[in-house]
Amino acid sequence: MQIIKRTIDNSYVIEKNGMPYHVPNEGEFAEEWAEINAYAEAHPDEVTLEEPYVPTDEEIAEAERAAAEREANAVLASKSRANMVQTMSFTSSEFALLAKAELFPVWTVGETYPQGRRIQHDGIVYEVVVSAGVTAQEYQPPSGEGMLAVYRPLSVDPETGTESDGTQDNPYVYIYGMDVEKDSYYSYNDRLYKAEADMPACVWTPDTEGLWQWTEITETA
Repeated sequence: MQIIKRTIDNSYVIEKNGMPYHVPNEGEFAEEWAEINAYAEAHPDEVTLEEPYVPTDEEIAEAERAAAEREANAVLASKSRANMVQTMSFTSSEFALLAKAELFPVWTVGETYPQGRRIQHDGIVYEVVVSAGVTAQEYQPPSGEGMLAVYRPLSVDPETGTESDGTQDNPYVYIYGMDVEKDSYYSYNDRLYKAEADMPACVWTPDTEGLWQWTEITETA
């Protein structure tokens, strides 16, 4: 059974078998939104208007933790760029921030994660990208087919939270389905590549033959 909801910000939330899928009206989802909107206008009896949502105390706390996690990642990245990660030279406030962030919880069936929450699954860090958040389903893990619209893999160390900056000297590690940024550098199979275009949820590996969006630079050390 499919349920179509039009949100107050003119997005859509499609629910199939209880699994919500958020489709905003901009960016990479614009074309999909247009198709859903055309269907909704042709079948108004199948569309409901979603009322403004009031989050629970638990959801507010979870959102604050997600915000703390993003700030903690920035702290760790800063320490990494300053070559301080190995000594773990953090201030007391930074330690408190890392503790609040709980870097990085393991993806768990039944848990609800808000947008921006970073979790790990099978050694890879993912970020929840849907504005409505997601409740983890047993047969819909982050690595599952079709889940890139919900979970986006990141080039982040799951144990330390350190993240490359995408420069030639400090490239991202390419992970299938990650967001690729134009002019950033990526390592893949011991080789270095430069992205010639933005590629959201990129499923084309850097060594794909004949793909102009990737340029091989050299072998990595």
